[in-house]
Order: sequence, then structure tokens, then C-alpha cells
Amino acid sequence: MASGICNLLKPPGMTSRQAVTRVARLTGEKAGHAGTLDPQACGVLPILLGKATRLFDFVASEHKQYLAEICFGVATDTLDAAGSVVASGGRVPSLQEVLDVLPSFLGSSLQTPPAYSARKVDGVRAYKLAREGAAPVLAPHRICIDALTHVAQTDYNRYLIRIVCSKGTYIRTLCQDIGQALHTHAHMSFLLREQTGVFDIADAVTLEELEKLITNDAPIAWWLTPVTQVLQHVPVVHVPAAWVKACLNGMPLPVSALEEPLVIGNEVQVICDNALLGLGWVQDEYIRIKTWLLDKEDT
Repeated sequence: MASGICNLLKPPGMTSRQAVTRVARLTGEKAGHAGTLDPQACGVLPILLGKATRLFDFVASEHKQYLAEICFGVATDTLDAAGSVVASGGRVPSLQEVLDVLPSFLGSSLQTPPAYSARKVDGVRAYKLAREGAAPVLAPHRICIDALTHVAQTDYNRYLIRIVCSKGTYIRTLCQDIGQALHTHAHMSFLLREQTGVFDIADAVTLEELEKLITNDAPIAWWLTPVTQVLQHVPVVHVPAAWVKACLNGMPLPVSALEEPLVIGNEVQVICDNALLGLGWVQDEYIRIKTWLLDKEDT
């Protein structure tokens, strides 16, 4: 089984970890996911398989696109429909009010994660503390919302919005914040991740489809995306074969030995004989490999 990324369509009611376990069992490969989806959310969940699991930092950092439904007038403790109602009876804003407030959330800002989240507080998951009745104090972090548009009004107090945002953006918190900006309660009643990086929902496979493809020995290209396709935005450097073993032993690559023009601080794909060896960073006069896709026993 080759390494690569499976563009999985995660169903609601399943944790990201459960989805990873299912794919690992189907493929017989080590697996991990790139970017957690809440249990009640559905949509694109890239599953890294084999040596591709080493590329988490390069895949998970991509921007994402979501379709979310905001329910106004009601607040829950988890900020989504799975939680307990903690406030109700809030006013319902008009469509024009919603349209007018959305642009104010565009751009870079600090966002505080919800108490019911996987963020850690002194080594403990925040949601565990919240379930025990504690009030975890979570530090705000920088996010960026590139696009925020109204899609449709689905009920008298419900609106669909589409969001393009950076890694680490909590859509539940965004929905709550939109409600607060309109002086009312709000929670996220639905969430679909439509895109993350190069992975789009139009090309995603369900667990049932994946099982059928593997059982019927379908071509692996039908459901597994090559690592090189995910890294198309990363510059390439070609290294002589004579350098490979030395690099595997920790020796940095001298930039002077390479033909490609490089920019200090950039990440690069390290290629030898058309094979991807790993990913590294250009530091001063050297390239230091951060993630190897080639092991010593492969040389």
C-alpha cells in the first residue's frame, strides 16, 4: 500500500479519531488525520496514510472552507446543537442585520477557543475540565477570516453562512460572536467542511465507498492522493544521490551544491532521482531536513 492522503467525507456523529481508526483498519496502514472535525460536524477530513503521517504540519496548516448554520435566540454550553441550552428567548435579527454585521469579522483577529474544545489547559483537555464543572481559562489565538458570506435563510431564526478561514478557527465561537455583535444569543446548529487545502468535498469518499473500493481492488489512485500533489505549492530542490546517506545521518545540505535559487526561511521539497526524500527549511547556507519520507533502510 502506497503512502498518501485519503480525502474522507466524515459523517456526523463520529469523532475524527474514530474515522482514522476505521480507515486504518480498512487499509492496514498507519493513519492520522489533518485537522480535527467536531463529532457533530461532517465533511472533508484528510486521512494521512503510511509515511504521509509525517506530513501533518504541512497538510494541517492549509486554509479551510466551511458551510455553517447559525441559530439565533438560543445559546448552548458547547456553542453547538449538541450542547445543553443555557439561554433562550433572545431576539432574532433580520436578514439585513446579518448581512451588515458579517463584514466586521473579516481579517485577522484574536479568538478564544470554546470551553468544550480539545485545547489543553495544564496538560488536560479543556472539554474534560468543562464536563467536570470547571471553567477552563483558554488563551486567545490569532486567526484570519478571508471570506464570510450569507448563503440562505433556512428558518425564521436560522441562517447559512460560508466561511473561508485559517487553521485553528472555531466556527462555533464565530457563530456565538456574531450573535453577541447582534445583541442576542446564538449557536452553531450545523457544520460542513467543504474544503481544506487541495481537498474538496466534491472528490471526497465516504467510509462505505472506501470499503467497497478496497474490497473490489479498485485502482489506488481512485481514493488516494499522492503526497506530491498536496505539496505542489512547496518549491523543489534536486540533490545529488551522493548526498542522500549523509543527509539521513543528520548532515545539512549546503545550498552551494544545488542549482535552484533559494530563499532563506522557505520550506522546500528535497528530490533525488524524481523521488521525494523529505521536506526541509532553508537556513542560512544550508537546507536542514525537517521531515524525512525516506528511511535509512530504504537506501
